[in-house]
Amino acid sequence: NQAIQVVEAADRCEDISSLCYSGVMKLSNTYLNLLPNIPPSPITSEYYLTHIVTKHTPFCIMNSDDTFLHGVNTFEELQRYESMIKSIIFDLLNKNGVNLENRASTLIHPCVQVGENSHISSNVRLTGLTKIGANTIIGQGSIINNSNIGDNCNILPYSIIHDSCIAQQTNIGPFAHIQSSNIGSHSHIGNYVEIKRSYISHHVKAKHLSYLGDAYIDHHANISAGV
Repeated sequence: NQAIQVVEAADRCEDISSLCYSGVMKLSNTYLNLLPNIPPSPITSEYYLTHIVTKHTPFCIMNSDDTFLHGVNTFEELQRYESMIKSIIFDLLNKNGVNLENRASTLIHPCVQVGENSHISSNVRLTGLTKIGANTIIGQGSIINNSNIGDNCNILPYSIIHDSCIAQQTNIGPFAHIQSSNIGSHSHIGNYVEIKRSYISHHVKAKHLSYLGDAYIDHHANISAGV
Protein backbone atom coordinates (compact mmCIF):
# COMPACT_ATOMS: atom_id res chain seq x y z
CA ASN A 1 0.00 0.00 0.00
CA GLN A 2 2.71 2.45 -0.98
CA ALA A 3 2.96 4.86 -3.87
CA ILE A 4 6.34 5.40 -5.50
CA GLN A 5 5.15 7.68 -8.30
CA VAL A 6 2.26 10.01 -9.12
CA VAL A 7 1.96 10.88 -12.81
CA GLU A 8 -0.04 13.90 -13.96
CA ALA A 9 -2.51 13.31 -16.78
CA ALA A 10 -0.61 15.67 -19.09
CA ASP A 11 2.58 13.65 -18.62
CA ARG A 12 1.05 10.19 -18.87
CA CYS A 13 1.81 8.12 -21.95
CA GLU A 14 0.00 5.01 -20.76
CA ASP A 15 -2.11 3.79 -17.87
CA ILE A 16 0.19 2.68 -15.05
CA SER A 17 -2.41 2.13 -12.29
CA SER A 18 -6.13 1.81 -11.68
CA LEU A 19 -5.82 4.31 -8.81
CA CYS A 20 -6.49 8.03 -9.20
CA TYR A 21 -4.75 10.56 -6.95
CA SER A 22 -7.34 12.67 -5.15
CA GLY A 23 -5.17 15.75 -4.63
CA VAL A 24 -5.13 15.24 -0.84
CA MET A 25 -1.68 14.75 0.68
CA LYS A 26 -0.32 14.88 4.22
CA LEU A 27 3.29 16.08 4.42
CA SER A 28 5.83 16.12 7.24
CA ASN A 29 8.61 18.69 7.51
CA THR A 30 10.99 16.11 6.08
CA TYR A 31 9.06 16.04 2.82
CA LEU A 32 8.51 19.79 2.78
CA ASN A 33 12.28 20.25 2.83
CA LEU A 34 12.43 18.31 -0.46
CA LEU A 35 10.33 20.84 -2.36
CA PRO A 36 13.26 22.99 -3.57
CA ASN A 37 14.71 19.90 -5.31
CA ILE A 38 11.62 19.03 -7.34
CA PRO A 39 12.46 18.94 -11.08
CA PRO A 40 10.10 20.48 -13.65
CA SER A 41 7.91 18.33 -15.86
CA PRO A 42 9.64 17.48 -19.16
CA ILE A 43 6.30 17.89 -20.95
CA THR A 44 4.76 21.03 -19.44
CA SER A 45 7.77 22.55 -17.62
CA GLU A 46 5.52 22.89 -14.56
CA TYR A 47 6.57 21.97 -11.04
CA TYR A 48 4.37 19.26 -9.51
CA LEU A 49 4.12 18.75 -5.77
CA THR A 50 3.50 15.07 -6.49
CA HIS A 51 7.08 14.70 -7.77
CA ILE A 52 8.26 14.33 -4.18
CA VAL A 53 6.74 10.82 -4.34
CA THR A 54 9.59 8.55 -5.49
CA LYS A 55 11.06 5.11 -4.83
CA HIS A 56 13.30 6.73 -2.22
CA THR A 57 10.47 8.73 -0.64
CA PRO A 58 7.35 6.53 -0.95
CA PHE A 59 3.96 7.53 0.40
CA CYS A 60 1.36 5.38 2.14
CA ILE A 61 -1.93 5.08 0.26
CA MET A 62 -5.36 5.48 1.85
CA ASN A 63 -8.11 4.16 -0.41
CA SER A 64 -11.43 6.00 -0.27
CA ASP A 65 -14.78 6.07 -1.99
CA ASP A 66 -14.54 8.64 -4.77
CA THR A 67 -17.86 10.16 -3.70
CA PHE A 68 -16.01 12.61 -1.44
CA LEU A 69 -12.99 13.15 -3.67
CA HIS A 70 -14.38 14.57 -6.89
CA GLY A 71 -12.76 17.67 -8.29
CA VAL A 72 -15.14 20.58 -8.83
CA ASN A 73 -14.34 22.86 -11.74
CA THR A 74 -17.74 24.13 -12.90
CA PHE A 75 -21.00 25.23 -11.31
CA GLU A 76 -22.67 22.21 -12.90
CA GLU A 77 -20.24 19.88 -11.11
CA LEU A 78 -20.69 21.83 -7.87
CA GLN A 79 -24.47 21.36 -7.98
CA ARG A 80 -24.12 17.68 -8.83
CA TYR A 81 -21.78 16.88 -5.95
CA GLU A 82 -23.64 19.10 -3.47
CA SER A 83 -26.76 17.10 -4.30
CA MET A 84 -24.83 13.88 -3.71
CA ILE A 85 -23.57 15.02 -0.30
CA LYS A 86 -27.03 16.29 0.68
CA SER A 87 -28.51 12.89 -0.12
CA ILE A 88 -25.97 11.15 2.13
CA ILE A 89 -26.68 13.58 5.00
CA PHE A 90 -30.45 13.19 4.65
CA ASP A 91 -30.24 9.38 4.55
CA LEU A 92 -28.28 9.39 7.82
CA LEU A 93 -30.83 11.70 9.44
CA ASN A 94 -33.71 9.48 8.31
CA LYS A 95 -31.97 6.43 9.79
CA ASN A 96 -31.67 8.34 13.08
CA GLY A 97 -35.42 8.96 13.16
CA VAL A 98 -35.56 12.49 11.73
CA ASN A 99 -38.50 13.40 9.48
CA LEU A 100 -37.58 15.59 6.50
CA GLU A 101 -40.64 17.13 4.89
CA ASN A 102 -39.02 18.22 1.63
CA ARG A 103 -35.47 17.16 0.81
CA ALA A 104 -35.20 19.26 -2.32
CA SER A 105 -35.76 22.58 -0.55
CA THR A 106 -33.86 21.83 2.68
CA LEU A 107 -30.22 22.64 3.45
CA ILE A 108 -28.46 20.89 6.35
CA HIS A 109 -24.71 21.23 6.79
CA PRO A 110 -22.63 18.11 7.58
CA CYS A 111 -21.79 19.17 11.16
CA VAL A 112 -25.43 19.74 12.15
CA GLN A 113 -26.93 17.28 14.67
CA VAL A 114 -30.65 16.57 14.82
CA GLY A 115 -32.30 14.53 17.58
CA GLU A 116 -34.65 11.59 17.19
CA ASN A 117 -38.29 12.18 16.23
CA SER A 118 -37.65 15.78 15.21
CA HIS A 119 -39.40 17.24 12.17
CA ILE A 120 -37.71 19.49 9.61
CA SER A 121 -40.17 21.37 7.40
CA SER A 122 -39.56 22.60 3.86
CA ASN A 123 -37.22 25.49 2.98
CA VAL A 124 -35.31 25.15 6.26
CA ARG A 125 -31.58 25.99 6.52
CA LEU A 126 -29.56 24.43 9.36
CA THR A 127 -25.94 25.53 9.16
CA GLY A 128 -22.68 25.68 11.09
CA LEU A 129 -22.45 23.73 14.36
CA THR A 130 -26.19 23.76 15.00
CA LYS A 131 -27.65 21.10 17.29
CA ILE A 132 -31.37 20.29 17.33
CA GLY A 133 -32.78 18.28 20.24
CA ALA A 134 -35.23 15.38 20.16
CA ASN A 135 -38.96 15.78 19.41
CA THR A 136 -38.43 19.30 18.10
CA ILE A 137 -40.23 20.90 15.15
CA ILE A 138 -38.43 23.31 12.83
CA GLY A 139 -41.05 25.24 10.91
CA GLN A 140 -41.05 26.16 7.24
CA GLY A 141 -38.49 28.71 6.08
CA SER A 142 -36.61 28.88 9.38
CA ILE A 143 -32.87 29.63 9.35
CA ILE A 144 -30.74 28.38 12.25
CA ASN A 145 -26.97 28.90 12.37
CA ASN A 146 -24.48 27.88 15.07
CA SER A 147 -27.22 27.42 17.65
CA ASN A 148 -28.46 24.83 20.13
CA ILE A 149 -32.18 24.06 20.18
CA GLY A 150 -33.37 21.92 23.09
CA ASP A 151 -35.75 18.97 23.22
CA ASN A 152 -39.48 19.39 22.58
CA CYS A 153 -39.14 22.88 21.10
CA ASN A 154 -41.30 24.36 18.38
CA ILE A 155 -39.58 26.79 16.01
CA LEU A 156 -42.47 28.27 14.09
CA PRO A 157 -42.17 29.29 10.41
CA TYR A 158 -39.71 31.88 9.13
CA SER A 159 -37.82 32.34 12.38
CA ILE A 160 -34.11 33.23 12.27
CA ILE A 161 -31.74 32.09 15.03
CA HIS A 162 -28.00 32.85 15.06
CA ASP A 163 -25.38 31.96 17.69
CA SER A 164 -28.00 31.29 20.36
CA CYS A 165 -29.22 28.64 22.80
CA ILE A 166 -32.90 27.76 23.13
CA ALA A 167 -33.75 25.62 26.15
CA GLN A 168 -36.24 22.76 26.12
CA GLN A 169 -39.99 23.10 25.62
CA THR A 170 -39.78 26.63 24.24
CA ASN A 171 -41.74 28.10 21.34
CA ILE A 172 -40.10 30.56 18.94
CA GLY A 173 -41.89 32.56 16.25
CA PRO A 174 -43.30 32.80 13.72
CA PHE A 175 -41.10 35.52 12.19
CA ALA A 176 -38.92 35.84 15.31
CA HIS A 177 -35.26 36.92 15.07
CA ILE A 178 -32.86 35.79 17.81
CA GLN A 179 -29.15 36.59 17.76
CA SER A 180 -26.39 35.87 20.30
CA SER A 181 -28.91 35.16 23.08
CA ASN A 182 -29.99 32.52 25.59
CA ILE A 183 -33.67 31.65 25.91
CA GLY A 184 -34.81 29.67 28.97
CA SER A 185 -37.12 26.68 29.03
CA HIS A 186 -40.92 26.84 28.75
CA SER A 187 -40.71 30.33 27.23
CA HIS A 188 -42.64 31.74 24.30
CA ILE A 189 -41.02 34.22 21.92
CA GLY A 190 -43.73 35.18 19.45
CA ASN A 191 -44.16 36.79 16.06
CA TYR A 192 -42.02 39.79 15.05
CA VAL A 193 -40.01 39.69 18.28
CA GLU A 194 -36.30 40.48 17.93
CA ILE A 195 -33.84 39.49 20.66
CA LYS A 196 -30.16 40.41 20.53
CA ARG A 197 -27.36 39.76 23.05
CA SER A 198 -29.87 39.01 25.80
CA TYR A 199 -30.54 36.44 28.51
CA ILE A 200 -34.17 35.37 28.76
CA SER A 201 -35.00 33.23 31.81
CA HIS A 202 -37.51 30.39 32.11
CA HIS A 203 -41.27 30.76 31.59
CA VAL A 204 -40.96 34.17 29.90
CA LYS A 205 -43.53 35.40 27.38
CA ALA A 206 -42.82 37.98 24.69
CA LYS A 207 -45.53 37.15 22.22
CA HIS A 208 -45.43 39.93 19.63
CA LEU A 209 -43.84 43.10 18.28
CA SER A 210 -41.02 43.61 20.80
CA TYR A 211 -37.28 44.32 20.75
CA LEU A 212 -35.09 43.02 23.57
CA GLY A 213 -31.45 44.03 23.21
CA ASP A 214 -28.60 43.68 25.75
CA ALA A 215 -31.25 42.71 28.29
CA TYR A 216 -31.77 40.35 31.20
CA ILE A 217 -35.35 39.16 31.64
CA ASP A 218 -36.12 37.26 34.84
CA HIS A 219 -38.39 34.26 35.35
CA HIS A 220 -42.12 34.41 34.53
CA ALA A 221 -41.92 37.91 33.01
CA ASN A 222 -44.50 38.94 30.43
CA ILE A 223 -43.29 41.41 27.77
CA SER A 224 -46.12 43.32 26.11
CA ALA A 225 -46.30 44.46 22.50
CA GLY A 226 -44.36 47.54 21.47
CA VAL A 227 -41.66 47.16 24.16
